[in-house]
Amino acid sequence: MAGIAGVFGCSEPQDEAGLSRPVVEEPAETGMPVTDLTGAIEPLPIFGDWVSNHYRERTAMFSQREVEPGGIAMVGDSITEEGDWSQLMPGGNAVNFGISGDTSAGVLQRLGQIKEVQPSTVLLMIGTNDLGNHDIPVQEIGDNVEAVLEELMTFMDSDDIYVQSVLPRDPSFTARVRALNERLMHEAYMRGTWFVFLDDAFWDESWTQLDPSVTDDGLHLNAAGYARWVDFLQPYLDMFPVVPGTDIAIPAHYPPGGKTHYARRAAEFEARDVSPGRIAFVGDSITEGGDWALMFPELETVNFGIGWDQTSGLLNRMEQIERATPSRVVLMIGTNDIGNGRPVADAAANNHQAIRRFKGFVTAENILLQSVPPRGAELNAEVLEMNARLERIAAEEGVDWLNIYEPFVVEDRLDPAVTEDSLHFTAAGYDRWQGLLEPWLAR
Repeated sequence: MAGIAGVFGCSEPQDEAGLSRPVVEEPAETGMPVTDLTGAIEPLPIFGDWVSNHYRERTAMFSQREVEPGGIAMVGDSITEEGDWSQLMPGGNAVNFGISGDTSAGVLQRLGQIKEVQPSTVLLMIGTNDLGNHDIPVQEIGDNVEAVLEELMTFMDSDDIYVQSVLPRDPSFTARVRALNERLMHEAYMRGTWFVFLDDAFWDESWTQLDPSVTDDGLHLNAAGYARWVDFLQPYLDMFPVVPGTDIAIPAHYPPGGKTHYARRAAEFEARDVSPGRIAFVGDSITEGGDWALMFPELETVNFGIGWDQTSGLLNRMEQIERATPSRVVLMIGTNDIGNGRPVADAAANNHQAIRRFKGFVTAENILLQSVPPRGAELNAEVLEMNARLERIAAEEGVDWLNIYEPFVVEDRLDPAVTEDSLHFTAAGYDRWQGLLEPWLAR
C-alpha cells in the first residue's frame, strides 16, 4: 500500500506533558495553509493549546472544503488523520475526518460536518486519547460513542457504520484498551452496526502492546501499519462474502454485528489446533458463553459456539467441526432463527441436515440433539413448534435427545432466575444446564 500523509502531531501533543509542538501544516485536501477559521468548531475545554488550535483549523478546513457525496468518511484522531486515505483506498472516495488529539466527546460535537458531506460509509476509531491524555473512564467514553452512533443513525443506515476497536498502546494501557473495546463492541452490536476487531491485527506476540513492526513510537502507525489496517478492513468493506482466509460463506441475512462476530470466531476456529477425540459443543452464543473446560474438567472439550449464529451459518462451517474429529457432538441451535423471524420449518430442516452430516464422522449414539430453551413469552409458540420438530428429527435419525425447555421454562418464558435478558444464561443457568448434561456425558 502506498503513502502516508505528513504527520500533523506525531505525539498527540498536549500542553500538560510539555511536548514539543510541530508546525501545523495544512493537509493535502486543500494544499493551502489554514488562515480562515470560518466554520471552525470550538474545542473542548480539556484540550491543551496545541490541540485546541489544531482542532479549530481542522474543523474550519472540513467546513470549507468541497467533497463529493457518497464517500467513505474516516473519523478519528491522529491515527486516522495521518493516513493518506486517497492513496490507501484508491477509488473509494475516502474523506479524512481525523483530528490529532481528538476524543470521543470531540467527535460527538462535530458530527454535523460529517452529515454535510453525505457519506455512504463511516469508519470510526476513537478513544485512545480519552485514555492516554485525559484518563477518562471507559464508561464515559462508551457513553460518548453510544451518543455518536445514535446521531449517525439519524442520517445513515446502521449497516453503513463501522466502529473500529481502539488499537493497542504500551502495556500500561492494555487492561483499559481491552475494557474499552468490549464496551465499543457492545454499543455497535446493540445498534446493528459493524464492529471491526482491528486490534486483533495489531497486538504484539505477547498481546500486551502495539506490534513494534507497525509503529515507531508505540502509539501511531508507520507505513506498514497503515498497509495492515487497510488489508484488515478490506473484507469488511467487501461485506464479508466469506470468512477471511477461508471459503466459508457468511449468510447474507445476518446483521452486521452477527457477520463480524461470525467472521472472527470462524477465523479463530480455522487457526486453532485441536487434538482429536474431544467433545464438540456446537451452537450459538448460549453455547459460546459456556466454559465447558471448567464445567467438565475431567473431559476434553472444544467450544464451537458462535454468538448470533443461526442454523444456516452452522451448515456453512461444518467442515471445521469435521476436521476437529470430535468423539461426540452436543448440538443446540435455532433460537436466533426464531428471534430473527426465519421460518421454523427451515431452521428445523437445517438442524436435520446438520445431524446427517455429523453422522458422517460421529456415530449416532455419540450425538446429542438438544431442544431450544425458552426465551420471551412472545416467541414461545415458535419455540414449542421448533422443539417438536427437533424431537422428531432425533427419533428419526437415532441420535439422543435432551429436552432442556421444560427445566428452564417459567410461565412460557426463560426462568428469570437464570437470565438477565430473557435469552442468555447467567452462571446459574449454566449450572442448571451442566446438571442436565452430566448423565449423558458420563456414559
